[in-house]
Amino acid sequence: MWRQLMRQPALQGLGGVVFMNGFTQGGFPITVVLFAVEHCGMSSAHVGLMMMANVALMVLTTGPATRLSDRLSSRKSIMVPAMSAAALFTAAQPLASDGLQFSVLVGLTGLAQAASMPSISPLVLDSVTASERASALAGRQMMQDAGTLLGATSIGALASVLGVPAAIEAVALLQGASVIFFALRVPGPLSSTETAHCKVGRLPPK
Repeated sequence: MWRQLMRQPALQGLGGVVFMNGFTQGGFPITVVLFAVEHCGMSSAHVGLMMMANVALMVLTTGPATRLSDRLSSRKSIMVPAMSAAALFTAAQPLASDGLQFSVLVGLTGLAQAASMPSISPLVLDSVTASERASALAGRQMMQDAGTLLGATSIGALASVLGVPAAIEAVALLQGASVIFFALRVPGPLSSTETAHCKVGRLPPK
């Protein structure tokens, strides 16, 4: 079933985004925590405060982002700019010279990610039939878990060889590539014909 679902261009693009979300989360303890401590001289308390503020910001953003996504004719129109911004803010993180600058960049990255993530599951469900939804959502979780495992190991190895700043830039580059892949594979605003297909649970082939 999952192999059949992944033949759909929309699910291919979404799969890339979901995998990259997991990859970023897997590398997060390395890219963010180590850079904060080793390069910005932040204490454990400061790192904890930064992480708490980042999570709180994401929680506050999720609700408005979800409502905005539901109102738009295409969820892609909010996801592409938000994911692009997240990649740019990630790429800028190694430029921070102190803990405050780094915390702001980490917060902006989380804010951009929180604006895009609520659209992922609805877009998955919009692209499959009712009978395929359970498999599609299970596949989404598998892709994210696989990304987390690979992100933790590969980013850890890269940071050991080339340093934490290089690892952060590698994550940003992969995030940018996933945005391009998503933009190319996922359809844009729905036509009236496609909207009718969505009501029965599947977009027509592109």
